[in-house]
Amino acid sequence: MKTKLVPLVFALFLLASCASLFPKESSDFTPDKVELGMFKIDFLNQFGKPYKQNFFYNDADKYCEVLFYRERVIVGNSWMDMDTIFTFIEGKLVSQEQVEVLGYRDRCRESHIGYHKEIDSEDE
Repeated sequence: MKTKLVPLVFALFLLASCASLFPKESSDFTPDKVELGMFKIDFLNQFGKPYKQNFFYNDADKYCEVLFYRERVIVGNSWMDMDTIFTFIEGKLVSQEQVEVLGYRDRCRESHIGYHKEIDSEDE
């Protein structure tokens, strides 16, 4: 009985740990869950720690924090990785922005295309 239970437990653990690899139908950061003006501590309690964080003092000498969260979301017949970026000033949420994350191949393709455009324009 134990030998049958071990592979089952391992398979369940594997599926649970890989859940973030599968795309979701929509972002976790929808307007009904995120409100401008909410406190950072409440935000972190709801969404957990970000994968990246920046902090600085702005020109008005107010403490600013920028939190980055990455998600894989279904768009049409495909999926994309997306960063949702939240800016807090003095511990209150003041902005939210979503940007598509380009993969390595996409960045290489864009720089390669740009390189050829520069060469082509020099020949003319």
